[in-house]
Amino acid sequence: MKKLIKKSAAALALGLSLSLFAGLPAFASTVEQRNVSSTTTGTTKNIKIKEVSVDLYDDDYDWKNVEVEFTYDVRWQRDASVSVKDENGTAYFADLVDWDEDDCDIYVENLTDGHTYTFTISGIRRTNTRTYGSVSFSVEVPKESNTVSSDVSVAVKEAEYDWDDRELSIEFRRDVVFKKDAAITVTDSSGNTCSARFLEKDDDECEIRVTGLEYGKTYNYTITGIRNASGDTYGYASGSFRAIDD
Repeated sequence: MKKLIKKSAAALALGLSLSLFAGLPAFASTVEQRNVSSTTTGTTKNIKIKEVSVDLYDDDYDWKNVEVEFTYDVRWQRDASVSVKDENGTAYFADLVDWDEDDCDIYVENLTDGHTYTFTISGIRRTNTRTYGSVSFSVEVPKESNTVSSDVSVAVKEAEYDWDDRELSIEFRRDVVFKKDAAITVTDSSGNTCSARFLEKDDDECEIRVTGLEYGKTYNYTITGIRNASGDTYGYASGSFRAIDD
């Protein structure tokens, strides 16, 4: 089903500001919250929340994106809207920017990490009902840790070295987040350090330029300043690879 998109003047302005960041390094990580309790009013069937994902953006930005996934298909009024309040009842600017039959995206300004916010979506109903109502739910915006812990590891799915390109590709088992100062270290079997630097860091993999290796030998790598996207403490990822043609 093609996604219906609603753009208010504020959302259009926000979309313009977002386009300015295109091509820049991504500072966002996503924290997923499942089994979120919800309260439905004004319509005959309960609207249940399957999952809420909160994007944690760099502190330089004053907005966050919240994606809500519903357990059952829903329908929307053309003037559907959303409101957001914190624990003290203070209201925050929020805009329902797009939606489809099983999820929606909300932009919210000036949320603070470490606090709980209540969202109320109005102009929504379950399929096979006629009356539109509202659904409310609360989510915590987690506080992101800057701690690097040596005992928190990130699972690696695969590490392969391309001898021709001198590039090490590491794929992780789950989505990850890199600190801005994340570091990569590559050593040989004697503990000697090799030249290595990040070429690209993505949600589930990274590319590393490694030079000065000897063909056929095994090398060890350690990435520090990395964490699972669902966690809040930075740690490390480590493993080994052979310098061969795969």
